[in-house]
Amino acid sequence: MKPWYYISVLLIGLTVVFVLWMLRKFRKLKNPSIKKYTLKDYLLSKNERIVYEMLLMHSKDFNLEVLPKMRLSEFIYVDKRNRNAFFIIQNKFVDFLIVDNVKIKPKYAIVLEKKNLKETNLELFENVFKEVKLKWVIIKEFEFENPIELKGKLKKILEEAYA
Repeated sequence: MKPWYYISVLLIGLTVVFVLWMLRKFRKLKNPSIKKYTLKDYLLSKNERIVYEMLLMHSKDFNLEVLPKMRLSEFIYVDKRNRNAFFIIQNKFVDFLIVDNVKIKPKYAIVLEKKNLKETNLELFENVFKEVKLKWVIIKEFEFENPIELKGKLKKILEEAYA
């Protein structure tokens, strides 16, 4: 075979490698790597923060702790034989759980009314909390308009949890 044949095959091979390298390079530029995880700027929404601070202010007087964003499956036991019941509550949260300082036993659950709070979730909360005998309350959005009344309501909730 002639030397020009080897040179042409070599040049075609180098061209293919160069084109593939360029395509890969441009894809990286087109699709920048997306981070899987980043920290949120805040843990609580504005209304959640208001309630949390009010609860914290008075909870120490009653020897109670306030735990934000608690998953139902963390404080409600479901028998292993009843997996459906577990799956129903697995991804449901209460906004605040009030527990006693000594045994960390749940005393009161607080749910804030939100746009994405579904009626079915409210029924679920009603049924589950009734069954486990846990007091609970929904704080409506309009209640945030009057901070003095809200503070009084939260203090009353803490008093009931303490009793």
